[in-house]
Amino acid sequence: MATREDEDGDCRPRVLSAAVRAPEESLPAFAAAFAFAEEVLDEGGGFVAKVLQGGGEAALLARMKRAFRRVRHAKPPASRAESAETYLVALGFRG
Repeated sequence: MATREDEDGDCRPRVLSAAVRAPEESLPAFAAAFAFAEEVLDEGGGFVAKVLQGGGEAALLARMKRAFRRVRHAKPPASRAESAETYLVALGFRG
């Protein structure tokens, strides 16, 4: 698999066709995954989703906070500081 190492020293694989170019482009997938989770989770269940901050996720975040007892943002150490990528971790589905 080709790497980006030749461009910027980063060994991440090239995934240009599946790249999300703007934060709002990640919202439809996030919304669909969350809707699915609401349908299939048992009470007390959890949900994790990767989102790009700045894409208008506030309304979905508010909905998650109503559906779960705890909702937290998590940014893995491997994620670059300037990256908009973050994970939403929701625990304790209210059912």
